[in-house]
Amino acid sequence: MSIHLVIIDALNLIRRIHSAQPDPEDIQRTIETSTRTLNRILNETEPSHVIAVFDHMQKTRGWREERFPQYKQDRKPMPEPLAKGLDSIQQAWWELGIDSLLSEGDEADDLVATLAVKVANQNHQVTIISTDKAIVSYCPQP
Repeated sequence: MSIHLVIIDALNLIRRIHSAQPDPEDIQRTIETSTRTLNRILNETEPSHVIAVFDHMQKTRGWREERFPQYKQDRKPMPEPLAKGLDSIQQAWWELGIDSLLSEGDEADDLVATLAVKVANQNHQVTIISTDKAIVSYCPQP
């Protein structure tokens, strides 16, 4: 069976969509825009499997912060309305058939790279949806 896994860097996508909305309090619009975007992604990529990978939601950056104190130090905090709306966004994505992966203490970048490499090493296709250019450095190039 041929596998095509689409891995979505969830908070990367959600934060970008939310920041483009005219009213930062309007989480419903963020939900609608993100689900339209995901529908387009699913239609264009035609994956056999899809997963949305989220950063852990702890106050610290986990093991990365311990090893690299400067890691994401300049990242702006998530807007409160968005943080409160994440469960609703995840539910809307779930209704599209997109499951979520969260791992305590792990950054989405690490999970995305791990999944991508493991699946690609089995000679299956992987598509990563992210605007984070650093993700490319985590994945070996053919």
